[in-house]
Amino acid sequence: MKVAIVTGASQGIGAGIAGALVSAGYAVVGTSRSIAPSEGDGFVTVPDDIADPSIH
Repeated sequence: MKVAIVTGASQGIGAGIAGALVSAGYAVVGTSRSIAPSEGDGFVTVPDDIADPSIH
């Protein structure tokens, strides 16, 4: 199984890329500062801010 991590997955291009990858059969982990944690068919969301080193 192929897995992709998409940052900025809550809206815009990031959301579009995440949806396209799920449709192509990828398991996707989507992150964003404004995304609610959830799990769906092939898509898991995790709130995160990749620019903030204090949370890593």
